Parts: sequence; structure tokens; C-alpha cells
Amino acid sequence: KIYNHLILLDPNSAKKLEIKNDMSTLLKEVEEFTNTKKTEIDNLKIQEEYRREFLGNVAHELKTPLFTVQGYLETLLDGAINDKSIRDKYLERAQSGVDRLIYIVNDLDMITKIESDTLKLNRTTFNILELIQEIFDLLEMNADKKGIILLFDRKYSKPILVNADKDKIRQVLINLIENSIKYGAEKGTTEISVEPLISNKLIVKISDNGMGIE
Repeated sequence: KIYNHLILLDPNSAKKLEIKNDMSTLLKEVEEFTNTKKTEIDNLKIQEEYRREFLGNVAHELKTPLFTVQGYLETLLDGAINDKSIRDKYLERAQSGVDRLIYIVNDLDMITKIESDTLKLNRTTFNILELIQEIFDLLEMNADKKGIILLFDRKYSKPILVNADKDKIRQVLINLIENSIKYGAEKGTTEISVEPLISNKLIVKISDNGMGIE
């Protein structure tokens, strides 16, 4: 009866099962089975908590650009549209908010593809130093507000070519450098180094003067 119950819970083990008559072996197998199931349940709980937290973060992320776009459009509808300088500025800011919304929706779409194992990487060969410099330029104003200097650890005299999905690498680097600025110490530095790891891989290190993560 015990073995039958175990098989009902884990049908994949039915073909492999060799029924034992001694209690010690049976107890050991039941214990192993229980531990495996406990680990699976714990993992499911962690995933559920992560999903709940993620949805909360997405809701928070969506609110900011939505309210931004709404605010600028309402101001224009209330009469500001007649002032050309204000109209152009507010439309540009509303467009930036829409771009941010599209970025968040694309992130959601990418996560769905990752979970369903349908995400395809668009690999190209590019200079990763140029990409990092582009991101420095993009985030320079954010860094200036805290007096943080964005820099390489040394002067790189030659391009460093990598074969990867440029957009995905850009996302990762923006995420890390934004966090470095957000949590870094004021008037500090965010320093990036690009070093060989093994024969066909590089490691990109991002260091700052912040509190760090446990």
C-alpha cells in the first residue's frame, strides 16, 4: 500500500521501482521521497513568492510612465497645446513615457519567452567597450546628480570584440550600472573592467563605493 501511494504521487518512478520487503529499506526510500517532495514544494513556494514580488514591481514600474504621460497630455488638453514651446517639450516627454512603457511590456514578453523556452538570441559581433561607453553617455546625467564618475579601470587601446546578443547585454549592463548609481556613495565612482576569463569568455566587472549586497 505504501509503495502504491508513492507511485501515485510520482508516476515516473513506477517502472524503476523494485519493491523491498525489509522495513529499513522501505523507511529509507520513503524518507528520500519525502525529502525530494519537500524540496520541490519549497522551490514552488519560492517561485510563487518571486512571481508575486515581480508583479508588484511591474505594477509600480508601470505607474510612473503612465502617470507621466497622463499628466503631460492633460496639461496640453487644458490649453498648453496653444503654446508651441510647451507643446513640443511636453509631447517629447510624453513620448519618453510611452517608450518606457514599451520597454516594460517588451520585458514582460521576454520573460514569457524565457519561461516557455522560446527566447531566441540575436548574436552579432560587436565592440563591448563601445557599448559600455554608450551606456555611460546614456546614464551620465543620473550619475552627475550624485557626483558619481563613470569610468573604465584603465585605457583600453584596442577594441574588445564579443559575439553575443547586443540588446540583451545592453539590458544587463544598464541594469547593473543604474543600480550602481542608485546605491553608490555620493561623489564616488562606478568603475568597469573587461578581462579575459577563460579561452573564449570575458568577465565584465562593475565596482562602486556603495554599501554592497550581502
